[in-house]
Amino acid sequence: MSRATFIRTYKELEEAAKEEGLSLFDLEQSLDENSKKKMQLCRLMRNYIQHENDVAFVATTDAQEDFLKKLCMDLRRRGGVCKDQMISLTKRGICTPDDTLYDIAGIMKKKNVQLIYVVNNNQVMGYVSKGMISDLFYSGI
Repeated sequence: MSRATFIRTYKELEEAAKEEGLSLFDLEQSLDENSKKKMQLCRLMRNYIQHENDVAFVATTDAQEDFLKKLCMDLRRRGGVCKDQMISLTKRGICTPDDTLYDIAGIMKKKNVQLIYVVNNNQVMGYVSKGMISDLFYSGI
Protein backbone atom coordinates (compact mmCIF):
# COMPACT_ATOMS: atom_id res chain seq x y z
CA MET A 1 0.00 0.00 0.00
CA SER A 2 1.26 3.47 -0.78
CA ARG A 3 1.72 6.16 1.82
CA ALA A 4 -0.87 8.28 0.02
CA THR A 5 -3.43 5.46 0.33
CA PHE A 6 -2.61 5.11 4.03
CA ILE A 7 -3.08 8.85 4.62
CA ARG A 8 -6.33 8.88 2.62
CA THR A 9 -7.71 5.90 4.59
CA TYR A 10 -6.66 7.54 7.87
CA LYS A 11 -8.49 10.74 6.84
CA GLU A 12 -11.61 8.71 6.01
CA LEU A 13 -11.47 7.29 9.54
CA GLU A 14 -11.10 10.79 10.98
CA GLU A 15 -14.18 11.92 9.04
CA ALA A 16 -16.22 8.89 10.12
CA ALA A 17 -15.27 9.52 13.75
CA LYS A 18 -16.16 13.20 13.43
CA GLU A 19 -19.58 12.24 11.99
CA GLU A 20 -20.15 10.21 15.17
CA GLY A 21 -19.02 13.12 17.36
CA LEU A 22 -15.73 11.44 18.28
CA SER A 23 -12.11 12.41 18.03
CA LEU A 24 -9.68 9.71 16.97
CA PHE A 25 -8.31 9.78 20.52
CA ASP A 26 -11.83 9.03 21.84
CA LEU A 27 -12.13 6.20 19.35
CA GLU A 28 -8.71 4.87 20.28
CA GLN A 29 -9.62 4.83 23.98
CA SER A 30 -12.79 2.84 23.26
CA LEU A 31 -10.91 0.01 21.52
CA ASP A 32 -9.73 -3.26 23.00
CA GLU A 33 -6.03 -3.34 23.98
CA ASN A 34 -4.77 -4.95 20.77
CA SER A 35 -6.72 -2.59 18.52
CA LYS A 36 -5.72 0.37 20.68
CA LYS A 37 -2.03 -0.46 20.12
CA LYS A 38 -2.61 -0.78 16.37
CA MET A 39 -4.42 2.56 16.30
CA GLN A 40 -1.61 4.23 18.27
CA LEU A 41 0.92 2.90 15.79
CA CYS A 42 -1.17 4.10 12.84
CA ARG A 43 -1.47 7.54 14.45
CA LEU A 44 2.30 7.74 14.97
CA MET A 45 2.94 6.62 11.40
CA ARG A 46 0.40 9.09 10.03
CA ASN A 47 2.03 11.95 11.94
CA TYR A 48 5.51 10.94 10.81
CA ILE A 49 4.51 10.55 7.16
CA GLN A 50 2.55 13.81 7.18
CA HIS A 51 5.21 15.96 8.88
CA GLU A 52 8.58 14.47 7.96
CA ASN A 53 10.27 14.36 4.59
CA ASP A 54 11.85 10.95 5.19
CA VAL A 55 9.90 8.75 2.77
CA ALA A 56 12.19 5.74 3.03
CA PHE A 57 11.92 5.40 6.81
CA VAL A 58 8.30 4.27 7.20
CA ALA A 59 6.60 1.51 5.22
CA THR A 60 2.85 1.04 5.30
CA THR A 61 1.08 -2.29 4.82
CA ASP A 62 -2.18 -3.63 3.47
CA ALA A 63 -2.95 -4.96 6.96
CA GLN A 64 -2.82 -1.40 8.31
CA GLU A 65 -5.16 -0.18 5.60
CA ASP A 66 -7.54 -3.08 6.27
CA PHE A 67 -7.50 -2.27 9.99
CA LEU A 68 -8.30 1.41 9.37
CA LYS A 69 -11.03 0.54 6.84
CA LYS A 70 -12.65 -1.89 9.29
CA LEU A 71 -12.68 0.75 12.02
CA CYS A 72 -14.21 3.20 9.56
CA MET A 73 -16.90 0.73 8.49
CA ASP A 74 -17.67 -0.17 12.12
CA LEU A 75 -18.08 3.52 12.96
CA ARG A 76 -20.44 4.11 10.06
CA ARG A 77 -22.51 1.09 11.07
CA ARG A 78 -23.01 2.41 14.61
CA GLY A 79 -25.91 4.49 13.35
CA GLY A 80 -27.36 1.36 11.80
CA VAL A 81 -27.75 0.32 8.23
CA CYS A 82 -30.86 0.46 6.13
CA LYS A 83 -31.56 -3.27 6.27
CA ASP A 84 -31.74 -3.06 10.08
CA GLN A 85 -34.62 -0.59 9.86
CA MET A 86 -36.49 -1.52 6.71
CA ILE A 87 -39.82 -3.27 6.65
CA SER A 88 -40.03 -6.27 4.37
CA LEU A 89 -42.37 -5.78 1.42
CA THR A 90 -44.01 -9.12 2.06
CA LYS A 91 -44.72 -8.16 5.69
CA ARG A 92 -46.15 -4.87 4.54
CA GLY A 93 -48.12 -6.36 1.68
CA ILE A 94 -47.55 -6.45 -2.04
CA CYS A 95 -49.75 -6.71 -5.07
CA THR A 96 -49.29 -7.05 -8.82
CA PRO A 97 -50.39 -4.62 -11.50
CA ASP A 98 -53.20 -7.06 -12.43
CA ASP A 99 -54.75 -7.38 -8.93
CA THR A 100 -58.22 -5.88 -8.57
CA LEU A 101 -58.80 -2.95 -6.27
CA TYR A 102 -60.99 -5.24 -4.13
CA ASP A 103 -58.07 -7.68 -3.80
CA ILE A 104 -55.73 -4.84 -2.86
CA ALA A 105 -58.20 -3.50 -0.27
CA GLY A 106 -58.39 -7.02 1.20
CA ILE A 107 -54.60 -7.24 1.47
CA MET A 108 -54.51 -3.85 3.19
CA LYS A 109 -57.16 -4.93 5.69
CA LYS A 110 -55.47 -8.28 6.36
CA LYS A 111 -52.04 -6.68 6.84
CA ASN A 112 -53.49 -3.63 8.63
CA VAL A 113 -51.56 -1.21 6.41
CA GLN A 114 -52.41 2.04 4.66
CA LEU A 115 -50.18 1.41 1.65
CA ILE A 116 -48.88 -1.56 -0.33
CA TYR A 117 -46.33 -1.79 -3.08
CA VAL A 118 -47.01 -2.94 -6.62
CA VAL A 119 -44.40 -5.50 -7.68
CA ASN A 120 -43.91 -6.91 -11.16
CA ASN A 121 -41.06 -9.30 -12.09
CA ASN A 122 -39.39 -8.71 -8.69
CA GLN A 123 -39.28 -4.97 -9.31
CA VAL A 124 -41.21 -2.36 -7.37
CA MET A 125 -43.36 -0.48 -9.87
CA GLY A 126 -45.16 1.86 -7.46
CA TYR A 127 -47.61 1.81 -4.59
CA VAL A 128 -51.32 1.97 -3.86
CA SER A 129 -52.68 3.64 -0.74
CA LYS A 130 -55.98 3.28 1.09
CA GLY A 131 -56.72 6.90 0.24
CA MET A 132 -56.23 6.24 -3.48
CA ILE A 133 -58.62 3.29 -3.39
CA SER A 134 -61.18 5.27 -1.37
CA ASP A 135 -61.04 8.14 -3.87
CA LEU A 136 -61.61 5.72 -6.74
CA PHE A 137 -64.54 3.99 -5.02
CA TYR A 138 -66.17 7.29 -4.13
CA SER A 139 -65.69 8.63 -7.62
CA GLY A 140 -67.88 5.80 -8.89
CA ILE A 141 -65.57 3.44 -10.72
